[in-house]
Amino acid sequence: MAKAILVSLACFGILFAHPANAAAPLPVDLPTTSKWVLNYDTESCHLSRAFGKDDSQIVLKLLQFQPSPGFLMKLYGKPLRSGKPSMSFQINFGSDATTRDFSSINGKTGDVPMAFVGWMSLFDHPPGSPTDQLTAMAATPAQEAAVKDMTVTIDGRKASRLLLGAMDAPMEAMRGCLRDLVTHWGLDPAQQAALNRAASPIGSPGNWLSSDDYPRSMLARGGNGLVQFRLMIEPDGAISSCTIQSRINPEDFADISCRLIRQRAKFEPALDAAGKPVRSYFVSSVRWQMAGY
Repeated sequence: MAKAILVSLACFGILFAHPANAAAPLPVDLPTTSKWVLNYDTESCHLSRAFGKDDSQIVLKLLQFQPSPGFLMKLYGKPLRSGKPSMSFQINFGSDATTRDFSSINGKTGDVPMAFVGWMSLFDHPPGSPTDQLTAMAATPAQEAAVKDMTVTIDGRKASRLLLGAMDAPMEAMRGCLRDLVTHWGLDPAQQAALNRAASPIGSPGNWLSSDDYPRSMLARGGNGLVQFRLMIEPDGAISSCTIQSRINPEDFADISCRLIRQRAKFEPALDAAGKPVRSYFVSSVRWQMAGY
């Protein structure tokens, strides 16, 4: 029987970074074929746009589950076709001199191939940085405006350059959506943005789940899954709720993730600007994966 393994997604997909190869062939430019579309959900904000046409078309979607410069990238389209459960991606934003490498989780939306590429930001950050550290790396609107394209290489094929347009207005729209998201959770966005300390796990989150927790129903099928979740943390540090923000693959992973995390996780509460404990939230994700899949 294949061995079940569990990987925390604090740094999902980020493998390493290396200088861009100046001798590489020029990428194929994919112009925009739609406007930016911002979708408000109860647990996330989605920013998407289409590039190129027909068999070369790629739809880019950026997802955020809390106020942060970091986002989860999804790509859709025929160039994502693969018989493998994952593919290698190289991503470069604008004039950024660093190419970042990721390993995707593959899937489909209907008949359209899809890949969850990984957590990233518009600007370079240390390889393997956990997503909560991205909050310290916010960019200015001028820096965002300077980012006008994204180069993507899939499994070593010829690179494609998505002509994004200046990213300042789209990212500001996302920030407005995220403020509304926090309000929807019953919290004050201004208070949360000014916290002296965020809600913090006591001990390592890596100990909340283990290989032994892998759902028995998925062992025979070799199923993999990605679960994004939000915990509400009360002023005394208690976890009052666990909400699934997003999932890939069976419901089994979502149910067991929330149930066991609520049983095992312990928290220090958030502190407001005056140092008083206040209600807040903690957002993270878990990747369930069978060895060899």
